[in-house]
Amino acid sequence: MGRKMKKRVRGHLYFLHDFKRVDGNYRYVGSNDGTLLAANYGRTKLYASELPELFVYGRYYKRFGYLSSKGIKALKYVPNMHTNHFLKDDRLMISYSKVGSELDDDDKYDTWVWGNEILDILKGAQIYSDFDIAPIICQMKDKMAWLRETYRDEFCEEKWGFDLDEWMQNPFDNGLPPRYGAITIKTKLNADTTETLYGSEKNLTKFIEDLPNEYQYEKNAFSLRNEELVREVQFLKETFGYLDGFELQYTDSNGETYDLKFHSALLTQIILRDNDRFLLCASADVWLIRYRKVETDDWVQIFDANHNQIVARLGGDKRELKTLAFILVQGYSTAEEAVSAMREYKPSMDTVLKYIFEVRSDAR
Repeated sequence: MGRKMKKRVRGHLYFLHDFKRVDGNYRYVGSNDGTLLAANYGRTKLYASELPELFVYGRYYKRFGYLSSKGIKALKYVPNMHTNHFLKDDRLMISYSKVGSELDDDDKYDTWVWGNEILDILKGAQIYSDFDIAPIICQMKDKMAWLRETYRDEFCEEKWGFDLDEWMQNPFDNGLPPRYGAITIKTKLNADTTETLYGSEKNLTKFIEDLPNEYQYEKNAFSLRNEELVREVQFLKETFGYLDGFELQYTDSNGETYDLKFHSALLTQIILRDNDRFLLCASADVWLIRYRKVETDDWVQIFDANHNQIVARLGGDKRELKTLAFILVQGYSTAEEAVSAMREYKPSMDTVLKYIFEVRSDAR
């Protein structure tokens, strides 16, 4: 099933956030509901997951966003022959309105692209605009040969093995958000308990394939295309953050109160739209989780969660645990509420820690 076009897409360039001066410093500032900002008219009602496949993710004009590779009428590659960089200081000029013979001045091009995004846009232009990029590829090969000759120590074959022809043969990756799904599973280990997990099509599919036999559903029955088992939900926004450890208290399902703590974590938060609800979900890679009963001194390390397939142990030292799917933190009635909650990382991290604590291998 292809990407759904739910809304009209009018612009060529959309940003995930703006680049503004806040309290004396320049910062990335996104919309309050996770929607995109159009380069030519500002706020939109579009999410990145609603863009068609012809858009290419990258860094444009110091901001991250998506540029269209369709409708390109002219391209001009200008290599920088004064520095020891490949692509970083080069530029690719794009025209959506005029062909090359009508462009006698660089300022008449609609958009400029720098850096590695040049390669992605070229590949997209070849596919979606049927543009002949062979002359530009020849220019780029000339630049590569010049670098190898001029800066032999840095760009010799042993140190710089980039193959432009091989890269162009690789599948096109536009960087758009993947499809996301929700799956509710029920296990024989606890027949009265079900839980809903969230993830990308790729990750959910692998998770389902790896489920052991004690899970009720047949492995072959799971599919993102089987609406009875997996529902498609819409991806809206994602954030990453490295966290130093902290402590919290938690009362488990048996009424026992514990102190929990961890050393550090890489936390991923996403916002998904499921019908009229906006879901804040979290997943984390956590290092060295410990717990103890309140008013006791001895901390116990959580090594494993063998009976639960959502938590995996990473690393040979058994200190690193990772959730393999996204866990629901809280649902909201508006996207604005969900985006605001996403800025506070602690509730999401608390949810992941409590989940791992409940399914630890010594819990039963």
